[in-house]
Amino acid sequence: NAEKLESIELPNVTSIGDAAFNGTGIQSLMLPPTLETFEYEDSRWFLSCSNLQSITVDPGNQKYRSVDGVLFTGNKLLRYPAGKAGNSYTVPSGTTWIATSAFADNENITTISIPSSVSKIDSLAFEQCSKLEKITIAEGVTRVASDAFWGTALTSIVLPASVNDFTTNWGTEPDVDYLNRTFYFTGTEAPKFDTFCCNVWSGYKVVICYPENATGWDAVQQQDNVKYQVEAGVLEFKTGTPPTEPVEPTDELKPPVLQVSSNSVYEGENVILSWNQIPNASAYILKTVDSEGNESEKTLLPEKTTTSIVSLSLGIYRFSIAVRTRDRETSDFSDVVTVT
Repeated sequence: NAEKLESIELPNVTSIGDAAFNGTGIQSLMLPPTLETFEYEDSRWFLSCSNLQSITVDPGNQKYRSVDGVLFTGNKLLRYPAGKAGNSYTVPSGTTWIATSAFADNENITTISIPSSVSKIDSLAFEQCSKLEKITIAEGVTRVASDAFWGTALTSIVLPASVNDFTTNWGTEPDVDYLNRTFYFTGTEAPKFDTFCCNVWSGYKVVICYPENATGWDAVQQQDNVKYQVEAGVLEFKTGTPPTEPVEPTDELKPPVLQVSSNSVYEGENVILSWNQIPNASAYILKTVDSEGNESEKTLLPEKTTTSIVSLSLGIYRFSIAVRTRDRETSDFSDVVTVT
């Protein structure tokens, strides 16, 4: 009935053993100032604690600290609670190490960003984060455990050129992963490599992509463990580069601001329209709508910022203008100016 345990007090505790809280229903945990050690110094003491939303640490503790409910020791991220709300998380800058099972079992998180200060990501760091579908790992990370991503929704993972070690520190083959996954290595040399990124019993394939000019990958593919997984059809190697993500437009293309020399003219008179210059313009499109609703468009050179409308007949005229860029993007039409 451990799952019914919702709270616990730990006065004067100095050590917490392996799997101490596994399977309990605790929702928050306060670690006392007396706590000196967790057995094995990884975060598997909190597996299956799906209700745990926050871990706090008494300010008097000399070894452990909490940042926004996340447990650290020094610059090592030990535990992101499995029940912590929020779908994105940026690991704080200055963090250097992400522990074994640090994010395990969190079913809320979809996006994680890892800064360049991190050098090591341990085994099973993101195990069973079933909704995790995007991770950004900054240049500077040197070791990424090959089994760090088991049980996630990640189908594509880009590893920075700084990664020189892609091996487990856990040593036990993870359970079956039920999806295909591609790792993009971007360095010029192959890292130290093992096959804990895949499972021969799964039937799902892991693809390893690397730059065409990278060295060392032929030797990797001659390793006995690698050849075994390749022959089983669950591991494949090929050259390739990460897909280019579509660039989100930073600014919406806005139309020019159209002005008119006069809103009221006599029959036969001219009117001058002017507008502001738009960078990267390849053309301007002037739209005219007359009193009877007849619509016409005229394309103007990008150097122009004025045009004359000559010998207007009696009636009401509505003018608006749009810009087309060299990237073939066209803005909406501007606000209408009216001439009578």
